[in-house]
Amino acid sequence: MNLKQIIRGNCACYFSHGPQGTKNWCEKKDKVCMAFRKDFFRCGYFEQSVLPAHLDGGEYIELLEKHTKGAFGGSAPPPQMPLERLRGS
Repeated sequence: MNLKQIIRGNCACYFSHGPQGTKNWCEKKDKVCMAFRKDFFRCGYFEQSVLPAHLDGGEYIELLEKHTKGAFGGSAPPPQMPLERLRGS
């Protein structure tokens, strides 16, 4: 399962279509879901509210790094939540 599939299936703020047929809509941010944008950003809501029930921090870090490879030189984008906290350190 990839990061986008997890968001589609588990995030309460995600809608496949928003206003005027906009795809991958985030109701909380009132714009396209951050994970589906070309300028990918980590989502604090997803990390704090959805992630703990579905993945452990290490699995999420792997998905995040895989999803952002290339766009950020192989590293994760600037964090909203420290990755160390996700790792459980």
